[in-house]
Amino acid sequence: MRVLFSCMGGGAGHATRSASIAYEIKRLDKSVEILFICSGIGAKFIKLANFRCEEIEDAISDMTIHSFRGDSYGYLKFIKKYPRSFNSVKKIINNFKPDIVVSDQEFASLLISKIKRIRNFLITHEIPPFELDCLGRFSNWFRIRGFHFALNISDKIIIPDIVGIEIPEKIKDKTNRVGFLAKIPEGERESKENRVLISLSFTSQNKIMSIFKEIESLPVEVWSRIKFPPADGFRYLEPAPFLTEYMKDCGVVICSGYSTVMEAVGMRVPCLIIPETREQQIFAKKAEKNGVAKVSRIESIREDILDLLDENKRKKMISSQEKIQNGSLQSAKIILSKS
Repeated sequence: MRVLFSCMGGGAGHATRSASIAYEIKRLDKSVEILFICSGIGAKFIKLANFRCEEIEDAISDMTIHSFRGDSYGYLKFIKKYPRSFNSVKKIINNFKPDIVVSDQEFASLLISKIKRIRNFLITHEIPPFELDCLGRFSNWFRIRGFHFALNISDKIIIPDIVGIEIPEKIKDKTNRVGFLAKIPEGERESKENRVLISLSFTSQNKIMSIFKEIESLPVEVWSRIKFPPADGFRYLEPAPFLTEYMKDCGVVICSGYSTVMEAVGMRVPCLIIPETREQQIFAKKAEKNGVAKVSRIESIREDILDLLDENKRKKMISSQEKIQNGSLQSAKIILSKS
């Protein structure tokens, strides 16, 4: 069997969560041949995870990132660039001849697999009418239309849900709700409550420094994926295929993206979310309501960390996280199922 994963390359999250499913597929059936299509930083992490990856220029990912950051994006540029992206995906599918296509919010592979009658799966946590909360620019309107189209042409939908996502009635029959998507590392854990891991999505070095200044007087060790000048109690993390490799040795995670929150939930590590986009704000509030994380901001991060160092509050959040099942394994079984 050949399985093609095609990931939106806007960030590492779509790639690493898809890789966690691919990892479980290989554990269940070593004979499955897996190929990834990805772009940008996502492709880097796929390769770090030792999966084959064909890199493409993804026009939709570029437009989405600009939209999230509030930047303008030339639509003539998109119209000119997208056919190249589409044709690249089409060529890879023609050459690889997959039996199954798994798309993590990458639309070209969904459409091509539908035309070619290849069984497909859509992985997404973004389900309308949620997306309507992000209206305000044409790019978001375009994105919403794209999501509706993707939901319609997908054979099956896999929704990684750690926050209680509402599923519209019209897609319930083909939707599978699963738990967190994250690779759980093997081996012993060296969990230290006073070790804080920072992993924010679209942030700058200045924001990391602002956070560090807020918490530098705390008795904590800071680990960060973003480089900044060395300081006592700080460690810069070298790239790893899965952030859970570092999370297993940490006591608090500070993040923004949904995929990183899922990793924290999977590792049962208390989590503070500093949302950086409208989408992240929406899911952060839902995660807090579900008890698996807490919404924070730079100005209150010191107090929020102290809060999570309290044993009773840590246990309460971890207890909520433990209710969420391993969605990577669930997804792998769904994808390999004949039904």
